[in-house]
Amino acid sequence: MRRARLAAAGWLVLSLAPPLSAQQVAVHGTVTEYASSTAIPGASISIESFSWPAGYLVVGTATSDAAGSYAWSGDCEMWTLLPCRVRAVAPDYALAESTFNPYGTPDVLANLSLHRAAFVSGTVRIAADGSSLAGVQVVLRCLPEDQACLYAGYAITDVEGHYSLDGLAGGTYSLCAEPSQESGLVPQCFDHADAGHDVLVLADGEHRTGVDFAFHPGGTVSGMVVDDYLHQPVANASLTISLRTADGTPLTQTYAHTDSNGRYVGEHVPAGTYHVVLTAGRSFDPTAYPDLPCAEGCDVTSSPAVEVTDNATVDGLDFIVQPRAIISGHVREAGSGVPIGDIPIAYGNCLPLGGCLTIDRTVSAADGSYTLFLPDNDLLRVYTANLRPWIDQAWPTTPCMGESACAQASGDVTLEHGEHRIADIALVRGASIAGHVEDTVPGANATAFIFVKDATMQTIFGTYADDEGNYETPAWYAGTWFAKAVIDHACQFYQGVRCPDADENEPPAPTPIQLVVGEHHTGIDFALDSADPIFRDGF
Repeated sequence: MRRARLAAAGWLVLSLAPPLSAQQVAVHGTVTEYASSTAIPGASISIESFSWPAGYLVVGTATSDAAGSYAWSGDCEMWTLLPCRVRAVAPDYALAESTFNPYGTPDVLANLSLHRAAFVSGTVRIAADGSSLAGVQVVLRCLPEDQACLYAGYAITDVEGHYSLDGLAGGTYSLCAEPSQESGLVPQCFDHADAGHDVLVLADGEHRTGVDFAFHPGGTVSGMVVDDYLHQPVANASLTISLRTADGTPLTQTYAHTDSNGRYVGEHVPAGTYHVVLTAGRSFDPTAYPDLPCAEGCDVTSSPAVEVTDNATVDGLDFIVQPRAIISGHVREAGSGVPIGDIPIAYGNCLPLGGCLTIDRTVSAADGSYTLFLPDNDLLRVYTANLRPWIDQAWPTTPCMGESACAQASGDVTLEHGEHRIADIALVRGASIAGHVEDTVPGANATAFIFVKDATMQTIFGTYADDEGNYETPAWYAGTWFAKAVIDHACQFYQGVRCPDADENEPPAPTPIQLVVGEHHTGIDFALDSADPIFRDGF
């Protein structure tokens, strides 16, 4: 059989700044048994430094002496949030580690206590006929699931369905066997809790055998999700379907996705009788079947119980869900007040250090009306983007270009639970240009960038051409534009006007492009020679 592969406590890279310079340190300490505090001679110690993208690499080693002592000196460098670490392992003991900041002190004391290694093994079979299953992943996770130990290890069953996990510290774990999605079988956790988290408690040095799993095919649930405000299907939503016991205790959950008609199918649901709670994305309250809101908890036992059996489908499990918060209004043309349909209105989040993500969107109806369902008590950005011939707009009235820029430009929007805010949107009709950028150098394939400038040669906005050299700009205010294209360091204004050399003092005299409201001016083409670089900053 394949033996377990154990992973150390996980690390998450939030921001990878360059490493600091290597620091000379002296690392020393003792290696002892956790239970008795007696010295462990002959333990292997490694000192490790993080390196992107390789991960932790060994920079030094040592071996504990008869008194359990060890010492090492050398260089260790540290990435942001990722310190150096010391690890110790010995026969019949579980791995132990300690981290340190090499820039805090040149003298590092790192005492390590090793637990007697525990062991768990068993067999994975199909319940119906007792046949063994090869290639099933059996995953051991530490409980409670905190940052100290999110992922303890895993094993893959051999041709006879056997698995083994060793080198474990005593502790409280969840142990789950996870068949492939294609198998149609329900994941199962220790003590035959289908996809639940019954705990496995191991003592230091314990050898637990016969921890077996027997898979069932499970059943299927399906139905429709409708919102309680517009009474329309909730389309293209990610669903979490929580199964509760007779007393309302959460047991397990499965996942599904609604189609364009609000229909969903949840597969591989373990057989049993449940109260069912559904959560549709972030914008709707959790709902106990069929229409009991559970935003702040609810008595799910008052909802009808649902029985699921193996190899059968429970259809008609329909839900009516309540929006957490609502923004609605009308989209109209500024000045005339004429309603505008088919306008996307989106919301998203922006990270403090930059970067925005669109979470969901809606589209205005023919009469200009729209309704946007949002999460409550969350810091959101609201915007309309990609609207040509209309100028994009960020909340509440800031002109912008493109989803990312509009999300950045939006004011913060926070709605309380149950709040309904009315917000009409007035859009301005703009102008835009389109064309083709050609690199006259055969075989050249560098990306072409197009910049639009005003009369003072200040850049208004930029875009880039596709792989075939074609481009279209977003809409912006009509008037006099000047356009230039750049490939590598080759630069040219519209109609072949070259950008000046860096040592030329005369400003360029580009051809103006006169645009009127609503115009989409095509044929603004460029032909550049990327082998003849001419580029002047500011032009």
